[in-house]
Amino acid sequence: MAEGSVSQTEGVSQKSEQELVKLCKRRLENWREVLVHFDAFLTWEKPYYPGIIGAVVSFMFFMIWYFDPSVLTALSILGIIGCVLDYVVPILSASVFDSSKWTGTQERKYEDICHGFVENYLRTKFMWDSVRQIKETKPYLYFVGVLGTLLFTAWIGNLIHNGFLTYIFVLFICLLPGIKSSNGFKKHISKVMAMINGITGQSKKNK
Repeated sequence: MAEGSVSQTEGVSQKSEQELVKLCKRRLENWREVLVHFDAFLTWEKPYYPGIIGAVVSFMFFMIWYFDPSVLTALSILGIIGCVLDYVVPILSASVFDSSKWTGTQERKYEDICHGFVENYLRTKFMWDSVRQIKETKPYLYFVGVLGTLLFTAWIGNLIHNGFLTYIFVLFICLLPGIKSSNGFKKHISKVMAMINGITGQSKKNK
């Protein structure tokens, strides 16, 4: 009976995830060509893409440092850029890209991108729900964990300049998809996992 309920729950979750992917594909339909090309850029399909990403991020932060805008001005500029892109990109996408040349490979990549968006959303939702559950069931652990995390981040922010810290964080986020998709990263991860498995196996033998 329990196994049947578990399988039924997993089936419902998979169904809801598929529905979210379909909804994401419909919502981003006008952005699909741009997203496919942008994904190729972020995942380093060309060896010089990481350098371009680093140069673009560095240029943006150099302009912020040079003009030194206020927080409200910087947020307003970001909002203006987002509003313009949201209006212009679908129009340019329809006029520049030919929908008849949309291939099955591009469709699969577009579906993978939407699937990645949904996975990240569900992962974030799961983490948030877990934190809320810990707050309700173990308030002391929640208090100590949140307070310790905030004290650590406050200490890091006091040691490192805010602008430089933000620059490192944004650069890391922009390079992360390419790092995760690169073969070198996967090889290093497999080596680390092999070392961990070897250490745990050795400790079990000693016991």
